[in-house]
Amino acid sequence: MDFTFYTPEELAANESFINYYRGINAADVEKWQLWISASPQNATQATAACELLDAVYHVPSAQEMSYERQRLLNHISNSTAPNIDNSPIPTRQFPLWVKFGLAACFALILGYFSYQYLGSSNEVIWETSTASVGKKIKLTLSDGTKVTLNSNASLRYPLKYQGETREVFLEGEAFFEVAKDKAHPFIVHSGEISTQALGTAFNVTNLPSSKEVKVSLLEGKVKVYGKNEIGQVLLNPGEQALFDKANNQLILKQGNTDQAVAWLTNTIIFNGANFDDIALAMQQYFGKKLINKSNANNWSYNSSFKNADYKTVIEAICFSKNISYVEKGDTIIVK
Repeated sequence: MDFTFYTPEELAANESFINYYRGINAADVEKWQLWISASPQNATQATAACELLDAVYHVPSAQEMSYERQRLLNHISNSTAPNIDNSPIPTRQFPLWVKFGLAACFALILGYFSYQYLGSSNEVIWETSTASVGKKIKLTLSDGTKVTLNSNASLRYPLKYQGETREVFLEGEAFFEVAKDKAHPFIVHSGEISTQALGTAFNVTNLPSSKEVKVSLLEGKVKVYGKNEIGQVLLNPGEQALFDKANNQLILKQGNTDQAVAWLTNTIIFNGANFDDIALAMQQYFGKKLINKSNANNWSYNSSFKNADYKTVIEAICFSKNISYVEKGDTIIVK
């Protein structure tokens, strides 16, 4: 749980808290609900932040705008030269956070109306959704494409698509069910490679700590290509594209699609997994760092786990290798 203290202004400027306020990201909603319930002080700060955001996200209707405009014009036309009053002007002291909050609100509201009435209507507004460790979230993009983000994955996408292509940026692992639109190809950028589809279902794995990026195709056809003239491959169902980060090589191979999307059913599959594969899975699914201080050399491990917690997984692995483990915070040491 996050024990950080936030002021109302910090919360109102926090993208994750704004997602909670707007209710558009299940992971963020859960995160901030836990934070708010942790203490009465957190609840007070969150309430104040929501009041600031109420002012920002309230968009006046056309009738309200017309009324306020006419009221301002009437006030100007009826005004006469003011009488000068040299008496001291009474002042009201507000808390510092209220002053900063009001200033932030006025700046945001001014920016909003400047964009609405003066800015370009073609500007793309981007959103980022992130699945917390051990959680999956499902998204439906503006074109109808459905995306499932695996644990610790992040997707950056437009709130509304414009132009000739539909593009998103992925870190981590995600499963895509792309809405068909032949006139507007759907493109997933994942590190050094991109995957282009018209209407299909595929899985992309782009983990920061992994040595490769993997694209697994279940339905349809996709084109996977890389930057800097790495090349391209066309995938048919049941095939995989593997990009080696170290050698900048993109290859085509037959793949096990059932294993590639096992995570959608909370299943972890180890098929001849070495220690690095196991450590990667423990970090991705459970947020646990695995360190090997044992004498075990042959880590070719085969097993599968469904709806298992990290202790079940690590205990089964240690039992099969006749080794033990100790925990230190989020670190697991096998010995």
